[in-house]
Amino acid sequence: MDIKDVVEQFYKALNALIAGDIEPMKEIWLHEDYVTYLDPTGAYLVGWEDVLESWQKQADMRIGGDVHQE
Repeated sequence: MDIKDVVEQFYKALNALIAGDIEPMKEIWLHEDYVTYLDPTGAYLVGWEDVLESWQKQADMRIGGDVHQE
């Protein structure tokens, strides 16, 4: 798998997340205590459980839309 494939997977998972489906993001993200994430509120999260909680809140909002790179 090359970097283009990885980026494509990420954006598919991100768009699923904002549509309310957290599962694709859970499949591609590292599930370790040292994983980090800067969430949309600006909070710097460390650890899988905190990252997962943030994503669940975002998925529950179902804001929708389409995020893509240019």
